[in-house]
Amino acid sequence: MARDKILSLAADLTSYESEDCRLDVVTSELESFLFIMLPKGRTMRISFMAESGYYVLSETEYQSTNFLMTTDRARTMEHIIALIFKSEREASIRTTHTVVEQLVGTTLEETERQLVIRTLSYFSGNRSLAAHTLGLSEKELSSKLTSYLRLVETGPD
Repeated sequence: MARDKILSLAADLTSYESEDCRLDVVTSELESFLFIMLPKGRTMRISFMAESGYYVLSETEYQSTNFLMTTDRARTMEHIIALIFKSEREASIRTTHTVVEQLVGTTLEETERQLVIRTLSYFSGNRSLAAHTLGLSEKELSSKLTSYLRLVETGPD
């Protein structure tokens, strides 16, 4: 029973697995648990105690450990997902800083041009989606694209 509960929990969490969030299920005759590894050495270990019906989640961060014991599967899932997203937000901030550092030395015009072109490419040429994502009207996006085309045709000043 414990094994099935852990496998079910892991199956529901697989969509959250990423480079920054790894899931490992460990099962043996004695116990079954889900181990989640997050950035900065954070880990979660989730087990199910069949005798009592409790999910036991231990979260380790740095040198401290927090525990959550509940019979409520939904609460267990919410807690796990909240911790995963906390890690993803922190990873996103680190990624943003890295991208900004790579842009140092590039003009704002060139940075904007690359962002507009890559966003349009990302949405397979759909100007409406690209404009919305960039916070522009479709007319503003068309104007920028026209100016980029002129730049290609005439060359830089």
